[in-house]
Amino acid sequence: MATECTTSTSTTATVEGRHRFPVAGYGATKGAAPGHRVASGTFTVGGFDWAVVFYPEGVTAADMDFVSAFPAWGHLRFMRRRELEEMGFVRDDRLTIECVVNVVLDPVVTAGDAPELDHPPSNILGHLAGLLGDKGTADVTLVVRGEEFAAHRAVLAMRSPVFKAALYGPMKESTDANAGRVAIDGVEPAVFRALLHFIYTDTTAAMDDLDDDDDTAQMIMHLLEAADRYDVERLKLICELMLCKSIAVDTVAATLAMADQHHCQKLKEACIEFLATSKKMEGVMESQGYKKMKLSCPSFMVDLWEIIGRKMTSYSVIPNIYARDKD
Repeated sequence: MATECTTSTSTTATVEGRHRFPVAGYGATKGAAPGHRVASGTFTVGGFDWAVVFYPEGVTAADMDFVSAFPAWGHLRFMRRRELEEMGFVRDDRLTIECVVNVVLDPVVTAGDAPELDHPPSNILGHLAGLLGDKGTADVTLVVRGEEFAAHRAVLAMRSPVFKAALYGPMKESTDANAGRVAIDGVEPAVFRALLHFIYTDTTAAMDDLDDDDDTAQMIMHLLEAADRYDVERLKLICELMLCKSIAVDTVAATLAMADQHHCQKLKEACIEFLATSKKMEGVMESQGYKKMKLSCPSFMVDLWEIIGRKMTSYSVIPNIYARDKD
């Protein structure tokens, strides 16, 4: 069995501080009683407060021939006064004491390098996804055309301002009165299931099982409408981007009408660009979506053709298209 070896290091550091303390009017200090002191201001070294204390006539009568100086601990007989004056330390009646303090700090022990550990990936989305459909923790039931969906008020409110207003606003009382059941109208169960899946997982994986491209396109359109209705902005933008990439002759008119209704500007621009550059305009005009849009949104059609007309200045069959549209 291998022996595990660990290491640690003790480091002792020293901090140095320097303080200069001029004693002006040195001559006036002569003749003072023993124990008379002159103190400097406080200075800090190594986390401790220090001061220089100078006794011009010594601390006691026995030290009268000496000057005494103390930083924190000091010398009773630091230097004879005669030597101090004869050696030139007093100039212009000023004695300058410079104190250098070295503080040995407490040793710091550090362990050896810790083993490198990989940070685990975030799993909050996994935990939220685990709540999807969990009846044991659910506190609200959403009823869509008779199909029930167990959900959590806090999660719905966190992800949708509309749900927040319905579950925690003035409408909360009606929800409580119905034993926590909320009826959802105007949306199919499959679409609502995909919406709820996104609310809990932040993904559109609920649509991965759709094999038919037409079914997928229809689901995306309905999901965009639901996202707009419940103000799930990120899902709405994702659906808008997906529809921009799947515009076709038989769906462009319906997609354009929906984009205008739900204020999807990028999708609207993509549809107009498709119409302006497509060589299959007759096919577009024969589609059910185009005919429906022509009947339900005549004013929008006028604006639309003005925009398309400006983009199609080089399109050879513009007159025929306009003539046919008037029929």
